[in-house]
Amino acid sequence: MLFTKGKLQRSNYVLPPKGKGYAFILNIIEFDNEPGWFRKGASNDTHYMTKLWKGLGFKIFPEKSFRESPFKCMADIMRKLHEFKKLCIKDLVDCFVVFVGSHGWNNLILTSDHQLLHIYNDLIYSFQYSSNKRVARLFINQSCQNDAQSCVTYVGPQKPMTDVQEYVYVAAQMPSLEASRDELCGSYFVIVLTYVFMTKSWNTDLLNMLKEVIKVKHKKLLNTHAIIILLLPTVIT
Repeated sequence: MLFTKGKLQRSNYVLPPKGKGYAFILNIIEFDNEPGWFRKGASNDTHYMTKLWKGLGFKIFPEKSFRESPFKCMADIMRKLHEFKKLCIKDLVDCFVVFVGSHGWNNLILTSDHQLLHIYNDLIYSFQYSSNKRVARLFINQSCQNDAQSCVTYVGPQKPMTDVQEYVYVAAQMPSLEASRDELCGSYFVIVLTYVFMTKSWNTDLLNMLKEVIKVKHKKLLNTHAIIILLLPTVIT
């Protein structure tokens, strides 16, 4: 299913290799004092995302030691995200990608130290900044989208949705449903996303590739879905 928000305009963006693109890969696998929550197979998602975006000409962040570490606490995550944002601004990127994988609920991501990262407040809204060029912003969320349990309470600031510039937010699952993952191969959504982008990126724009991801998931992987929320003009090549 495809969801759109905002006014879509026909406009081109300069992506790698012609433009400068950065990718931030955040995959949380282990959780403090909760061995049963270990996300078996999820380490493959880190490798898939690293190889995909590197192959498409993006510079990969954060450094390998942090990126491949299964345990990531909130303080370290926020510090790395802040450093990444500063680099995007300083280096005048044309496009950036932020991938997040973990356990989660609607728009909430669980960190290794049991803190909650909010997709909009901590990522999408926080990465709004002024630039003298149009910047394509892509956020990918590989987590369950179940309704939050009664014991899960987000206490962070509720930032208003003001001056939100163009972005694409892709979630691996429909609201209120669980995401699927193979304990050997990794998350199904990440596998399909990697496959489609690797085979189609040479002649297909971004939004049509995302639509293809949904089609492939419905065709190849029953009982899995994807949701795309768009605030981005329709032509990205």
